[in-house]
Amino acid sequence: MDFSFLPDKLKSQIEKHGIKNVYEIRIKRNEKAIINVKNEYLYSEYISCDNFDEIIKKCTEYSLYAFNDQILNGYITTKSGVRIGICGNCVLDKGEVVSISEITSLNIRIPNEIKETDKRITDNVFRNGQVMNTLIISNVSMGKTTLLKYLAKYIDKNIKKPLLIADERGEFLNVKGAFIDKITYSSKDYVFKKGIRSMSPYVMILDEIIDKEDFNAVYKAYLSGVKVITSIHADEIDKVKEKEGFIKMFDIYVKLKNEGHAGVLEKLYDKDFIELI
Repeated sequence: MDFSFLPDKLKSQIEKHGIKNVYEIRIKRNEKAIINVKNEYLYSEYISCDNFDEIIKKCTEYSLYAFNDQILNGYITTKSGVRIGICGNCVLDKGEVVSISEITSLNIRIPNEIKETDKRITDNVFRNGQVMNTLIISNVSMGKTTLLKYLAKYIDKNIKKPLLIADERGEFLNVKGAFIDKITYSSKDYVFKKGIRSMSPYVMILDEIIDKEDFNAVYKAYLSGVKVITSIHADEIDKVKEKEGFIKMFDIYVKLKNEGHAGVLEKLYDKDFIELI
């Protein structure tokens, strides 16, 4: 993973803690950076205004304008697939945000990888060579995206059927395979409308269902017979059912827990929310 956009001292701190143990780095101008190490927040190197501006220049390849569409959606994704959440001063035109005049905060999410996962997950998500419609549930920084990447590679290697990834933020750039296709930096709705028609996938993977619009997009795929594996922010199964627009269409619900590394299984539920383990 390429972190050449970070100051040397901060990169050294990441190496000291071990890249697998670092979940995110939070940076502001003229303040100490904060490193999330296994969900423990530790103060790190002081970041001057010049340091901060240089980070932005490097991660946008010295062309902030070229990344404006991403910035308007609250993030920047580097060419190596590192997602950086941003905050700043918004510029409005007729009540709509058209640009951000100054970026004030960065949240660098560290994309990790797992070589294998709990066999109970794969045994239930993949049954008799078929993929079950699956929803992965957890709070932030517990490995939802990491697990989705693992399952994508598992499908490519073991199921060997066409997989389409809706990669809204460029987090799956390094997930590749003979059966893997990706539509990057577009809305979920666009991928479902255009991708299903053009690529005829057996299964689709997308990250972070948020609202009614997202659920409706997934439901369209479900009705067309495409299998779906996706994720959602929640700390328990009952809160998932209370989400705006929730539609009961999943065969398996995978609940993750905070166990010091990504993608650790806590509970499995069937389509009727009955606990399997």
